[in-house]
Amino acid sequence: MGSEATILGYVLAHEIAHVLQGIARHSATGIMRARWTDNDLRQMGIRVLAFTPEDVQLIRRLLAHRDASAGCSELLSAKL
Repeated sequence: MGSEATILGYVLAHEIAHVLQGIARHSATGIMRARWTDNDLRQMGIRVLAFTPEDVQLIRRLLAHRDASAGCSELLSAKL
């Protein structure tokens, strides 16, 4: 099982994704699952729990829309 800090990181990623997707929804699997299972917690512990392809697509779609309307392409393409 993941440490408290790791689980908190996943909770934050989950909640930020809600904002970035711009809709209230959960996935059947992955980070955006409504209720994580013991297996999900184990995957967090080895840092392999991920967003589903649909979740990623929804995030990218909203960011692309914001990019087009707000001109934040520099932020999205910045290499840190």
